Amino acid sequence: MISVILLFAFTACAPAAPPLEDRTWVLQSYGQPGNLKNIISGTEITAQFLSAENRLAGSGGCNSCFGTYTISGGKITVSDIGATKKFCGSPAGVMDQEQTYFNILGKAQSYEVQEDTLTIKSSAGQEMLFRRK
Repeated sequence: MISVILLFAFTACAPAAPPLEDRTWVLQSYGQPGNLKNIISGTEITAQFLSAENRLAGSGGCNSCFGTYTISGGKITVSDIGATKKFCGSPAGVMDQEQTYFNILGKAQSYEVQEDTLTIKSSAGQEMLFRRK
């Protein structure tokens, strides 16, 4: 009985990770609000915000990507974005899509999670909509 109470006490006192972290997010659309573009069929762009190291991992649709991030309230900053250097010629436009994703991600300013949807807004006025995988 005491161990159950102690376990509950430690669990209740542990800081909860924001719902953004430690999940895999799959990009659905990106661009200017009200005029978002769907990602190219046959590609998958992902992001994971790993709380233990404040590290970003994922895929730009062709290349693996990585970086660091900080969050405070509904604000997010992503920095030191890097990626592998593979070329993907198919499907058409995948490399441009990937570069646009990295550019928007690098200007991330705020985020909001509602159920299984993550919205990241950039300082350039663009946004990205993700679904939880």
